[in-house]
This record gives sequence, C-alpha cells and structure tokens, in this order.
Amino acid sequence: MLFKNKFEKFAIIVCLLLFFGSLLANISERFRFTEFRCFYLMGKISSLVLLLICLLWSGVNILFLFHEKYDNKKRQWLWIGITLFPILFFGFFFFIYFF
Repeated sequence: MLFKNKFEKFAIIVCLLLFFGSLLANISERFRFTEFRCFYLMGKISSLVLLLICLLWSGVNILFLFHEKYDNKKRQWLWIGITLFPILFFGFFFFIYFF
C-alpha cells in the first residue's frame, strides 16, 4: 500500500498545491503589461493564497507526522522530508529575494 495514513496523502497534496501555486504565478505574469492586468492581479493574489495555505498545511502536517508511530523510521523521515519541501522552497527563495 502506497499511503499508510492520511498524513502521507496530505504531504502529496501539499506538494501539488506548491506546484499549482507556482504555475499560476508564472502564467499570470504574462498579463502584467497588457490590457488584461486584472488577470495578473487575480493570478498573483490566488497564487499567494495557494502558497500560504501550502506553507501552513505543511507545518501542521509535519507535527502530525512526528507524532505518528511508524515501524520503519526511514519511511517516516521520507514523508517528513516530502512535507518539508515547501518550507525549504519558501526559505530558499526568501533568502534569494532579500539577500
């Protein structure tokens, strides 16, 4: 069985939210300097909301994964690593943007 519990499914959903939020931000960039600027603004706001939900959900899911009892510790750390990906993604781009 691929997923042992619901928190592993949530980890995959978090990564998909990160992907679609980034994709939406890139697609909406195309409308930045056109007469359809409202699509640019709606895309930026929607992607920001998606990415913030992803970050919050990732943090909560890590707490649940730490408290879950696993027989195989490697599997537990694999899913924690997958869930940490959005937090590392945001941290990396925050560092690049400000420094």
